[in-house]
Amino acid sequence: MPLRLGLDYGGVLFNALTGQPLEGALETLRQIVRSKKYEEIWIVSKPAIFSLRISLFWMNRADFWNITGIPKDHLRYVRQWKDKASVCQQFGITHFVDNRPAVLHRMTTVEHRFVYNPALWEIMLYREELKNMTAVHNWKELGQQLLTS
Repeated sequence: MPLRLGLDYGGVLFNALTGQPLEGALETLRQIVRSKKYEEIWIVSKPAIFSLRISLFWMNRADFWNITGIPKDHLRYVRQWKDKASVCQQFGITHFVDNRPAVLHRMTTVEHRFVYNPALWEIMLYREELKNMTAVHNWKELGQQLLTS
């Protein structure tokens, strides 16, 4: 079965408030793309209505597509967090990274779920669900997990 990676935008790739890429995100993604471990890599995000264009602006300003090697047409926006699960099923995503355990919990077709630096309140609220996820705290750690899982 081919491996396919999905990534959330805000809180995983970019700081949702400043628009800056998270430390190590672009470089690590470039390494992952070059490794050819994943047949496809998708960005699946649920931005607020006002931030749709802003997120595209930030990605272009950071030269995201050229640096990482992820195709521009591998970006999907959804209206609700629960819709990420159906996108994952549609594209056969096997690995997904999100900063929200509540979102990952719904992705029952995704075998490898990684929660990126979750908020303390979500850790407490989703304690049982987190047992089926791998918690990572930075892109160095995430890159190691994605290249070895």
